[in-house]
Amino acid sequence: SVRIRTVPEDSSGMTHMLEHLTLQGSEKYPIKGIFKELSKRSYSNLMNAYTSRDSTYFPFSTTNKKDFMNCLDVYLDCVFHPTLREVDFLTECHHVMFVDNDPSKELTRGGVVYNEMRGAFSLAPRICAKQITEALFADTPLRYDSGGVPSDIPKATHERIKRYHETHYNPVNSVFYFYGTFPMEDVFKKVSDVIDQIEVVEPRDRPEDLVIKPWTETRTIEIEAPADKKEPIEDQYKVE
Repeated sequence: SVRIRTVPEDSSGMTHMLEHLTLQGSEKYPIKGIFKELSKRSYSNLMNAYTSRDSTYFPFSTTNKKDFMNCLDVYLDCVFHPTLREVDFLTECHHVMFVDNDPSKELTRGGVVYNEMRGAFSLAPRICAKQITEALFADTPLRYDSGGVPSDIPKATHERIKRYHETHYNPVNSVFYFYGTFPMEDVFKKVSDVIDQIEVVEPRDRPEDLVIKPWTETRTIEIEAPADKKEPIEDQYKVE
């Protein structure tokens, strides 16, 4: 796994968008949907990427050493040298379009990430989780939603995405995790061959920025969220 420290700057979902865009080809492998194509010719039993609150992970696994080294080469190039094409940004992240592609109809927003998060924020648990997080981490960047809040997603531009990649997707801001029976020296020699060619940048995020100030009094919040239309209202409750 390659883990990149990606503390969000706002709730536009740039860290989530970069996770998607790194899967759309790299300098060495300029193939759209490269992971999907790779999985067709790999013995891998795991090939994925996901974004957490403060990090982005790119894990994979396979039982064949040659296959493992091939996957590692693709992963490293996608993470550190993605193409980040504007057309992929418009498709994967967000764009504006006419309803039914008819210029006489109203404009609407689209995009894989935008639609994914619009669906997520139509559900009460996601709305509650967001507002609870904002209350708990009010003094730190962790109050932002790394997935992206639909109303804030348009704040993420193609230029901002590229700039964020330049400042965060760097070996100094990364953790490389490996376990298995293949010689560790071979694996990390390949990692070194790639990252040694990358210019080191000054880390943007400081650990002290994530320190939560102690509370001096009890805090209470009230959250409004839609009920599930598919279930009787009297059956809907949740305690966490």
